[in-house]
Amino acid sequence: MSYENFEGNETRTLNVNKGDKIKFDYTSSVKEGTLTIVINDPYGVPIANLPVKKKGSIKIVAKGTGKISLVVTGKNTSGSFELLWKGFTFN
Repeated sequence: MSYENFEGNETRTLNVNKGDKIKFDYTSSVKEGTLTIVINDPYGVPIANLPVKKKGSIKIVAKGTGKISLVVTGKNTSGSFELLWKGFTFN
């Protein structure tokens, strides 16, 4: 998603079962303003605050059944971000 003058929250959810393994790949750029990207567990507890102006990945194991939420918050910001997720198996 590319954006200009983004102000507010965008939330996406994904259904998980306890023990599901999910990998999140992320990248973001911020030209101005502030951007935060938070992943919350099914209980609403933050699992991770993803770094902005970076590219990387994080693996999590769902601690409960329900919806994991991905919350992107912008404060008068311009830039872009991409957040992808998929299930995985540990090697």
